[in-house]
Amino acid sequence: MNSPIVDEQEILLAFEELGMEPEMIEQFIESFRLGQRDKGRRILTSYRFKLLSDVHAKQDKLYCMDFLIRKLKSNKALEW
Repeated sequence: MNSPIVDEQEILLAFEELGMEPEMIEQFIESFRLGQRDKGRRILTSYRFKLLSDVHAKQDKLYCMDFLIRKLKSNKALEW
C-alpha cells in the first residue's frame, strides 16, 4: 500500500497550526528538501518534547489549582 505524498505546503500549514517557530520550520523544510531524514526527525522530536513539556507545566498548574480548591472547600471558604 502506498502512503500519501505530503507536500511542503501541507507541512508548513501543519507546523504553523502547531505554533512552531519560523526558524524551526525553515530548518525542517530544508532538511525535507535535501532528504535529510535524521535531521528532520530530530527537529520534530525536539518540538514534540517542547510541546510535551508545555503540557506537563499546565498539568502541574491544574494539580495546584485542584489542591487549592479542595483546601478552600475543606475550610468552608468556598460554598459549593
